[in-house]
Amino acid sequence: MTEKKTKSKPCYTTTLLIADMPTERGRIYPQEVLERILERFTVKPEIIIQEMNLVERELKKIPVAEPWDKKIMATVKNAEIVDGRLQITFECRLNRDGKKLSGVIDSMGIEAVEFIPVGYGTADEQGIINLDYRLNYIAVELKKD
Repeated sequence: MTEKKTKSKPCYTTTLLIADMPTERGRIYPQEVLERILERFTVKPEIIIQEMNLVERELKKIPVAEPWDKKIMATVKNAEIVDGRLQITFECRLNRDGKKLSGVIDSMGIEAVEFIPVGYGTADEQGIINLDYRLNYIAVELKKD
């Protein structure tokens, strides 16, 4: 009997959001919203991580706010709030897209990647996200210098 060797999936931990601190895009997520997002990680379907890829999404008519199942790079396995920071631990898939993400992180560092929450909800005039926010997936992009 031969034993099948399985490759282990690379796992990483990063801060997704910091309560009451503006994101790169100027949005502010209050502590209460982080707690709602944290609850979302405990229900199905799982929260996935993938490239935003606006051009390809437009060509394939896939809305930006919706996850794209054929382009999944990673899946969030754990989330917790530590000192006002929503931290996620995710596992990269062993497909082409997952290997692309883990390759970027391994070569450039996780700090080179921007993790962007994508979902539905409203914000006030100051960019503060309201409690109606619903996380759909997390997009990744290389940070711009």
